[in-house]
Amino acid sequence: AGAIATALGSLSTTTTGILYLSTAGLVAGDMDAGELAAVNGKAAQIASFVGGAGNAALGGALFAQGETGAGEFDWLSTLISGIVTTDVGAGGAGTGDITLTAAGATAFPGLTNTDLAGADPWHGYFSGNLGSLSVLGDSPFGGVSRNVIIGGGVGTTITNIPEPGSLALVALAGLGLLAASRRQRAK
Repeated sequence: AGAIATALGSLSTTTTGILYLSTAGLVAGDMDAGELAAVNGKAAQIASFVGGAGNAALGGALFAQGETGAGEFDWLSTLISGIVTTDVGAGGAGTGDITLTAAGATAFPGLTNTDLAGADPWHGYFSGNLGSLSVLGDSPFGGVSRNVIIGGGVGTTITNIPEPGSLALVALAGLGLLAASRRQRAK
């Protein structure tokens, strides 16, 4: 937890390109409660890093994997009030491939649904107030299309897909949480 707090406290695009947040509460070796609390305590630094300290064009990328249990995605809900993250439980949702929405296809030219085929199981989805974030990728679960990949603009993404096989989705990591949170706070 101390090392996480220190690393996030000095987070900079001069030393980090993609901030990778590991899973929490899903499998052995995940972040423990103290480590997740350290991440949650650095929400402002994560926002500053992703948003380029006020210049989103200079921001770093973010790849956030699934979190479940006490404190899950608190760093995100600190930035976007009313966003809801829902964990689908052990084993995840292997019910269908993730597909790009029109906004996702626009945000990631060259990325196709074929590229995302097999990027499951995924373990959670986003709903509620998404602020200024758009749904970039969805997948069926329980007979309903679920928001699995969300983002705030071109190249901006938060994902909730913790399987190692989905590492190709790192290409979906992106910029803009700070801008989204500022727009949300302005409302």
